[in-house]
Amino acid sequence: MVNNKKQAEISAILTQRYNQHIELTELRGGRDKDVYLAKKCNGQNFVVLVNKKNNIMRRYRTLLSNDFQKRIYDKGLEVPDVIDIFELNNGIIVACHTYLQGKQIENLDKNTAQQCGIVIARMHNMVASGNNYYNKYPIKYVFCGLIKYITNKMRWIKDVIFDENWKKLPQGLCHRDLNLTNFIFIDNTAYLIDFDRHRLWPFVYELCRFLKGKENVDFAEDILKGYSSVRKFNDEEIKYIVKKFPHLSEINF
Repeated sequence: MVNNKKQAEISAILTQRYNQHIELTELRGGRDKDVYLAKKCNGQNFVVLVNKKNNIMRRYRTLLSNDFQKRIYDKGLEVPDVIDIFELNNGIIVACHTYLQGKQIENLDKNTAQQCGIVIARMHNMVASGNNYYNKYPIKYVFCGLIKYITNKMRWIKDVIFDENWKKLPQGLCHRDLNLTNFIFIDNTAYLIDFDRHRLWPFVYELCRFLKGKENVDFAEDILKGYSSVRKFNDEEIKYIVKKFPHLSEINF
């Protein structure tokens, strides 16, 4: 049941857009957006993300993250399909995704840990050479793209200067917010959601950040087993992992 002004406004916009009544139920949202479960009159469900902040850089980031999600969905990765994305007159971005009828988990076991490793590796394989992921958006977003490009270049320069590992490690577009709340499990398969923080990064940085999560560290070997079944580590990546997690030095990568 719609229980506040914003829900009522979005419900009315979607009802007009889709020519049928859309009922919204509020879900847990992130820092920059409201999240709703939308139900059509025919019973179909989808997720609606409404960007909260009237800030052109955040709106651009939302467009980019949905574009990235759509690209990897089209390549067959287990993520929600972006079924609609549009901008309101006040600059707020509304994105509609397919609803994943699965479950989130609070703790890993051997099987779910391997499934997480598999979907992370599949994502890294798909985007290994994908630097040209900027779409042509309206002219008002051009300077945002320029700022983001310059910012990424400055990060890259800083990392090359101060991080001895940077040039040695394979890199590409990474999710950069891998935690258990961003995995949905359906029929023993892990699906990824929430790509708002994606950027160019070494793949093993992302993986090690996930491994050191307090709920994940006990299943590091299983995560790595799932990952390496899809994407093989090179020698430099193995050295980096063992440096961060010495207790993994004996496993077969």
